[in-house]
Amino acid sequence: MNGRNGFAVAILAAGLALALIETAGAACTATVTAKVPALEDDSTTVSPGDDFGTPSQLVYESDSHTSYICTEGGYCYESRGIRLKGCTLDAMPPDEGDDGSEVFFSIR
Repeated sequence: MNGRNGFAVAILAAGLALALIETAGAACTATVTAKVPALEDDSTTVSPGDDFGTPSQLVYESDSHTSYICTEGGYCYESRGIRLKGCTLDAMPPDEGDDGSEVFFSIR
């Protein structure tokens, strides 16, 4: 490999590394992909194109095998119609007296 090709490969590798770091550090976002109801009120829904807001928590109901993604300061919506990108889920400890029918995860 001559000097010019070696330099080009080094530049491409550096660019790829920066792109991966940028992707890994991307902000957590939620995109609505289907019309889904809120856990708290079936008549409240979000649809594709709606602004979901900042995702803050995921709730899994073990009885119904349904999960919900909650917005910061808002409702929780069925996760089957919401796609998370750039997010990390962290298991939250159960509250005292929790019967275990719901499992909570923080989203960041």
